[in-house]
Amino acid sequence: MRLVSDSPAVAHIEETWPEFARDPRHLRLGLASDGVSPYSIRSSTYSVWPVALMNYNIPPWLATKKGFILLALIVPGPKQTKNVDVFLQPLVEELSQLWAGVDDVFDNRTHRIGRDRRFVLKGILMWTMHNYPGFGAISGFQTKGYCACPTCAYMLPYGWSYELRKVVYLQYSTFLPLDHPFRGVGADKNLDEPPIPRTMEWWRARWDAIQTGNIQLDESRLRRWSILHELPYWKSLQIHHLLDPMHIEANVVKSLIKHLFGDKDNVRARRGCEEFNMHPESWMQVSDDGTETMPPAPWVLRKEERKTLCQRISKIRFPTGFGSYLRKAFTTDKASWPSDLKSHDFHILLQHVLPTCLHGLGTQELREAIYDLSRLMRWVCSKEINVLEVPRMDIFAAETLCKLEKTLPPSFFDSQIHLLVHLVREISICGPVHTRWMYWLERYMKVLKDDVRQRAKPEGSMAEGHLHREAMFFCSTILAQLDPGSPLLFREVEDGEEASFRLIGAGSKRSLSAMELDQIHVFILYNSELMEDWILRCEEDKRMASDEPFCYPSFVEQCFYVECSHDVDWSFVIPYIPRERQFVGSDSLAAT
Repeated sequence: MRLVSDSPAVAHIEETWPEFARDPRHLRLGLASDGVSPYSIRSSTYSVWPVALMNYNIPPWLATKKGFILLALIVPGPKQTKNVDVFLQPLVEELSQLWAGVDDVFDNRTHRIGRDRRFVLKGILMWTMHNYPGFGAISGFQTKGYCACPTCAYMLPYGWSYELRKVVYLQYSTFLPLDHPFRGVGADKNLDEPPIPRTMEWWRARWDAIQTGNIQLDESRLRRWSILHELPYWKSLQIHHLLDPMHIEANVVKSLIKHLFGDKDNVRARRGCEEFNMHPESWMQVSDDGTETMPPAPWVLRKEERKTLCQRISKIRFPTGFGSYLRKAFTTDKASWPSDLKSHDFHILLQHVLPTCLHGLGTQELREAIYDLSRLMRWVCSKEINVLEVPRMDIFAAETLCKLEKTLPPSFFDSQIHLLVHLVREISICGPVHTRWMYWLERYMKVLKDDVRQRAKPEGSMAEGHLHREAMFFCSTILAQLDPGSPLLFREVEDGEEASFRLIGAGSKRSLSAMELDQIHVFILYNSELMEDWILRCEEDKRMASDEPFCYPSFVEQCFYVECSHDVDWSFVIPYIPRERQFVGSDSLAAT
């Protein structure tokens, strides 16, 4: 699977409503929302919640651009509302009308392939995608406290820690097959059945029981029944609300780094280990005079190891725009973790930096667990998914959490860590994550924040800026089709028509430099028909002279280097895919 259209969820929609799937112009939409502070002040508690729609009919490298994002509404601040259904009601009504069909829609591009220009446009909301607090706000499920996972519900293994004063989620061997060696042997073997994923029909039965008075609202783990169920097709979808891998990965790595650097190592964490009978070597020790001391924890790096880790990261030369801030964040003069990292920085840390920079640091069990966690997230974030690997990776996710459970304290295992178990399941239903995570919405929120001109009315400034930007985008596109001299040349040339373009403004003369002349010369040679045989011969040989000033993009691959810990003359080579090419498949990538 490479795209959302390859996923079983889309296949289920096409099988359930074949008349909807018959016309590819019908819209497939996804809804996303997240909170953002409209001001550039970290101490500000003011937050607004933009709700945006993604169009899956267009390619993913266009659907995530700001010109194609549909800003549906903005939930005003200053705090997150408790009942977001009030603001979603107009959107739900419009989505219901879109599902019924909008008559007399004009299409200017498909008449060449035999389709009518005027047709009835329909659309479907396939799913919603949020961070975990937004997941609970939109879906109506409880995402805090006991049974905070709507997928596992009451079958979720959890426990309340009186020392940590929070709910801890352990026993991840429950998600493994019954004959798996990680379940233990003899009397210590875990015989619990793996949790069955709860469907929307099961939750509907719980809500009906609340209405009849058989179950109390507090016991049902439901806050309300979402207004999205008023959509006529919502109950027939295969999946409804999706987890966000970006926020989950960022929260997991942030908690992991805090434990590695000792920020979470305190008396409560040690007593939590004793409470759950984990890591006896790290329990509090009482000396002869009655004072309690904390022995060295196996999951905390020593001060020299923390400095070594920061030194290795600070020496990495990342490609431009990839992870350059990490060099500044991890300085060698302090052995503490930086608190101002972004979501993409945590993504780079886990998948590219930590597996190599932790070489020789910490215990062997801790490094192996982090290696497996990095391998799991690299597979989750890959742009191409092999369907045959999904069952194996589902077991591998539970095995990775079991290894983390053997090396990290109970304070590490909150609800965000538990959600790693369900990422593979969602991939098997919805396809790759690169069109379902929140990076595109985070980038668009930066655009909305720049639109704020009046601090007293930030929501109005965002809405007005979006309308201006959308109007300019559509006007420039239409004018480009009418006037070939407009700035954006999106005009399609008819068959047999000669394209005539004119320059904008007054011209000026200047002499070209020697470098520009060489570039023009090389460009003409590479685009000349006389050079086609020579180019094909070079592509077949895949060999070029060492003194050639150029090479094909398919011959090279971007990478960066990490110094080896035991030999300064060697370095680890980490391959890197540029962000603008992350949606391109492997075959297309090799052909560029």
